[in-house]
Amino acid sequence: MTDTNTAFGEFDKDGNGEIDLLEFRELVASLGLEVDRAEAEALFDSIDVDEEGTIDYEEFQAWWSTRKP
Repeated sequence: MTDTNTAFGEFDKDGNGEIDLLEFRELVASLGLEVDRAEAEALFDSIDVDEEGTIDYEEFQAWWSTRKP
């Protein structure tokens, strides 16, 4: 499994330190997860615990560490 720092940097396409919904949808697709737009948005919202509309590194790390290899 890719380490958290590498994965976050790969998916934070604009390098602003956050993953927005568009970047997250690309992340989901790259992982081969077959989810529709609503499911991707629901997953995004569940990871975005501070409800700022983006996933920061800490939120990403918490989610990424729960994934199975």
